[in-house]
Amino acid sequence: MNKKINEILTTIRKEHKLTRPDIERIAGFKVSTIESYERGSRKPSIEYIEFISLYFGYKKEYIEGKSEDKFLDYVIRVLLMYQKIFNYDDKKMSEKLRMKE
Repeated sequence: MNKKINEILTTIRKEHKLTRPDIERIAGFKVSTIESYERGSRKPSIEYIEFISLYFGYKKEYIEGKSEDKFLDYVIRVLLMYQKIFNYDDKKMSEKLRMKE
């Protein structure tokens, strides 16, 4: 992949017609932090990459410039968001997903 992570983050935000202040309002990351990630002067935090991944439905590997495969499957996206919101580890998540008879 030719794009750098800062270019990918900028492209994703702009494709969704959001400004840096919009992202700040939605996710709580400061505009100055977002700007430093997008300029490439600072490496994005794992939390920021996870937010972009889950909010917009992109694979983390795509955002990091490691894969051409962009999008998360919708069901996977929903499950990952649920797991993140409730802070479940993989074991707890699998218990929650077990079907009751």
